[in-house]
This record gives sequence, structure tokens and C-alpha cells, in this order.
Amino acid sequence: MSVPKNIIFLVAYKNPTFAEKYGGFDWMDYAIKSWTHWCRGNNAELVIYDNPSVDIDDIRITWQRWFDVFDFIESKGINYDKIFMNDANSIIRWDSPDFLTEHCTDTINGWRDSDNLAWIYDSVMGYKKFFNDFNFDISKYVNSNIIFNKNHKDFFLKFEKLYRDNTDKLIELQDNIVKKGTDQTPLNYFLQMNNMKINYLPMQFNVTHPHRKQFIVGSETEHFFSYNWQLNEDKTPFFIKYTNHWKFSGMAKNLRLALMKTTWNLIKENYREDDEELLNSVRHKNTYKESASRKFKTDILYNFSDKKYKEMTVIEFGCCQGDTTKILGEVFKKVIAVDRDKGYLDIAKTKCMDSKNIEFLQMDILQDTWNFENIDVVFWDVHPGNANQGDIEKHLDLVISYFPNSIIVVDDYGFPAGNNKWKNAITTKVREDKLVIDKFIGEYPGVETAGGWTFNDREGVILKLK
Repeated sequence: MSVPKNIIFLVAYKNPTFAEKYGGFDWMDYAIKSWTHWCRGNNAELVIYDNPSVDIDDIRITWQRWFDVFDFIESKGINYDKIFMNDANSIIRWDSPDFLTEHCTDTINGWRDSDNLAWIYDSVMGYKKFFNDFNFDISKYVNSNIIFNKNHKDFFLKFEKLYRDNTDKLIELQDNIVKKGTDQTPLNYFLQMNNMKINYLPMQFNVTHPHRKQFIVGSETEHFFSYNWQLNEDKTPFFIKYTNHWKFSGMAKNLRLALMKTTWNLIKENYREDDEELLNSVRHKNTYKESASRKFKTDILYNFSDKKYKEMTVIEFGCCQGDTTKILGEVFKKVIAVDRDKGYLDIAKTKCMDSKNIEFLQMDILQDTWNFENIDVVFWDVHPGNANQGDIEKHLDLVISYFPNSIIVVDDYGFPAGNNKWKNAITTKVREDKLVIDKFIGEYPGVETAGGWTFNDREGVILKLK
């Protein structure tokens, strides 16, 4: 079963005519790298819009993107949900929350734009006669990077008709009269004139004009990334520390490359560019039912990508044949891989022979006495068929008491065998106010795995102790 994905529609067309104006287009590569990483961990698909359907000399890319977006996505056979119309002048923080799922509704979603009110006012007034003196509410003006879905197809078809019926007038306005942008203000007029409801999103997920917010200060030739200088031990720039998505806009376009390159060099170690090779080296649930899914492993890499985890120890209860163990070895400083089956452990040792930070231990965690120290993360991948729900609850209590400051990750939360014993046991501990569900990870309900298993809930869950 294909689960609908959110789409990051990244406009990344490299127009050679404007190469000098933009200082080349290498800055787009940083956007693509960051969004590729983010999409892997958030059930999203990165769609790079680099091939418009019409020559851009006839229709500018900023207009054409609205006319192409649905056909462009659907031509790739993607089952999609929300679409984020975004520009390749952006970098998404590596661990940014999934704001498309957590904050967006089924309406148009966007960000109020007030970074340059003089520019906005002049633009709105410049188009006022074209839109028959419509009473425009400037307080509702949004950045053109909006989020929408397939229910808005008709709206954008009408927007395209507006353009094609008035192409010459609009070109004259944008090039010779208003000279303030291209599509953004007409889009805003069209949104308000059609009474489109806007769900306004938190600013930290789309920070534009960073220099106006004192995130980046300095002259055109020398840039200083502002940070709290009183904290001499931490020189992380404010915008990286406190916000999630950065748009390098509103400044001289030939400065974009230098700023995005500087930003990327500060944070690039948090983006795992070699994940695909690593994931391809192990099995997943679609071919070996005892392993976690590829998405589950991807989510592990994503959710534990922060460098602080490189100083932590994880214990894996039920390492089986080491497919997930190898992934954990790339994320954490030390892995203690536990299984009761010696044959499985021998296979796992061979699979992980290049990883020097993995310790293998044969024991039955449901029967044997525990003797572990300094564990930061508990990864539990013990299939529920071997224990009743009471045993699982008992050992969850043991984990809670034995590792009081740990993060707990559970695979096969949504595995229906055994009457959902794992899910029910976790639900019980949540109701007892002992655990908190932090995040669901892995595959979605309805996905079938090797062996004919079908999840009836999310595959995995990250838990925190209350």
C-alpha cells in the first residue's frame, strides 16, 4: 500500500541568462542536500522542478511553477498529500520537526510577510487598478512559498487563466511599472479575491530576509553570523540555534552563494549524505520479516543525527541478525547488541565486523538477570509472540526503573500478531503516566511486509520517561 507523501516542490531551474546576477547557481546544491536529508526522515518526497513545460522566455519560472506543479508531480507517479511550493534559496535544519504534518491544515498554509513593508505596500498599490481597486488587506499578505494540496487544483487553474488572459498587461506591470516581484502580489490578490482561507504558520519554519532580523549582520563584503557573544563557549548563530528553515532572500543575489556556503559548512556534519550506501548494505522488512523496515532505519538515522548522540550508548534488545545493529553503530558511540540466539549473534557479528563500537551479548532478557550500566538509549526489537502482555509490561517497568534517564525506541509497535501486545503494553504505561510517546517512526498502517504481515499502526515509536 502506498502512503501519500508530502511534497517539497523545490524550484531549482538554472537560467544561464541570470548566472552572473546570481553569482552562479551552486547555492542550489545546499538546498537540495538539506531537503534530501529532511525528506528521508519525514515521509516526504523531494521533487526538483528544473524542467518547465514552456520556454521561460515566454513564461517566467515564477509564474510557470503554479501552472506545472500538479502535472509535474503526477507524471512521476507519486501518491501525494500536501505540496510545499519552495525555492532553492533555502536550507532546512537537519532535525526540523515535520511542520507539514504537525502545523498544516487542508486549507492554504503560509507565512505572513512583513519583512519589507515598503516593498509590499508599493507592490500592492501598483497592482490595485489591475484588480479593479479590490480592497486588499495588507495584514494578510503572505510569502509565495505556500503549502496546498490537490483540492486546490481548480484555484490554480483559474490563476493560470488569469495570467494567460492578461499576459501582456501583467508583464508590463511587473517589468516597467510596479517593478516589485512577479507572481507574489498577484497571487495574494487572487487568494483574497477568492476568499481562500489561510492557515498562518510559525515564523521559525520559514525565516526570510535573515539580515533584517539581525541573524546576519555585516557589510556586503564581510558577513558575521550573529551569536550570543557572552556565551564564549557556544558560537552557534542565532538563526541556526532557534529557527528551522532559512531563506536567503531580500539581499543582493550575488551574495547568496557565500552565505549559504558558510551556513552549510557550519552544519553539514549533521546531514548524513552517505545514508543510502549504508541502508543498501543491510536487509529490510520487505525481504526479511525479522528486520525493521528501510523507513524505520532511515528514521533512526534522521532522529538521532544530532552529534550529541555520538557520545551516547545504546542497548539493542533483540539484535537478531544485525541489520539494524549496523545502523545503530553509525549513530551512537557504543552499541550493546543482545540476543538469546547464538546463531543470530554469529551472523550479526559477521555483518558488523567493520564496526568496532559494537559489543555482542547472548542472553534472554525476559529470563536472565540484567547487569547494565551507563545506557542512554534502549532499542527494543523483541517480537511479541514469545511473551504475554503482562511480561512485556513487567519488563517495561524494569526498563523504566533500570534506565531512568533513557530514551526508549520500540520496533513492531504496530505489529498485529499476538493481539497487539506491545502496543497495548505501551498504552498501559502511558496511561499510568510512566511513559510519553514522543514520536512515531517507520512504516504506516496498511503496509505489508515479507511473510504477509500488515501493520495496523505505525511500525515503531520513540518513548520518553515521564
